[in-house]
Amino acid sequence: MTPDGVVLNMTRLVGRTLSNAGINGRMFRFGPQISNVLELDVVTGKGDLVKCSPVNNPRVKRLRLLYNEFSAFTNDQEHLISFHERNDTRATDYLPGYIIVNQAPLNLSFYPAQYQPRITSLVTKYGIIYNIELVKYYDNNSQTHINEEVASLLKGLNYIPRFAFEKDESYEEFQNRLHTTELDLTSKEFCNVPHP
Repeated sequence: MTPDGVVLNMTRLVGRTLSNAGINGRMFRFGPQISNVLELDVVTGKGDLVKCSPVNNPRVKRLRLLYNEFSAFTNDQEHLISFHERNDTRATDYLPGYIIVNQAPLNLSFYPAQYQPRITSLVTKYGIIYNIELVKYYDNNSQTHINEEVASLLKGLNYIPRFAFEKDESYEEFQNRLHTTELDLTSKEFCNVPHP
């Protein structure tokens, strides 16, 4: 016998079947496979074992650091990337770079409302602002050290003073961040604008 709701092809990986809800011919009786999972032990790309469940959800600390000088922006990004090259456990988990261009409308939804006028003034003054997004994942086991790890990553960076912004959110919210932006743009009818 197999567990209720298991897919027919036993060579499939659990993560792969859960990513499409584990839909199968028995789901009318037991629901899709994803509805029958209580928790998972996951081995991360770094080799860490993480338990994921409704009570032990991974969290994400996101920081946006603003720069008005391209060389400071690229030097800091290269410095942060170097943690990975040294296999340093304090390395970031996600490290994109962005630009904010002085062109309406400015998408400042990440930033607290009270700081958006200051950021708009900065963009107006310089015409373009560079932005590093520094992301660290953590869970209940690593929660006590996350602020220290982030502080150590920020040490010596040359972003504009008082222009570092932080959000703490669930891993699910982090993964769905583009959907939120898409809904915002759709409500403003920007999704219908032709683009290359």
